Amino acid sequence: ARREGITRARVTQIMALMRLAPEIQDLILSLPAMERGPVITERALRPIARVETSTAQELIFRQLLEERTAYRGGHLATNDDSAASLHSRQA
Repeated sequence: ARREGITRARVTQIMALMRLAPEIQDLILSLPAMERGPVITERALRPIARVETSTAQELIFRQLLEERTAYRGGHLATNDDSAASLHSRQA
């Protein structure tokens, strides 16, 4: 951390995101670049990563996605069908 100029706390925050369910990680990686900032922020993902089960994580993430995309007034387009897959698994 010191060599890269970041704190140990920041490394811990980033490493904690590895606890996100694989489906959530895949969806995040497939999101298109946003001109006015990301739909989902790292800060919003941190509490989800602390949830124990991937099923509960996916439910919370789906709710977050729906809130954020509704707020921006549009449909979230992805490069693949990850979003549809995540939504269909929860239905």
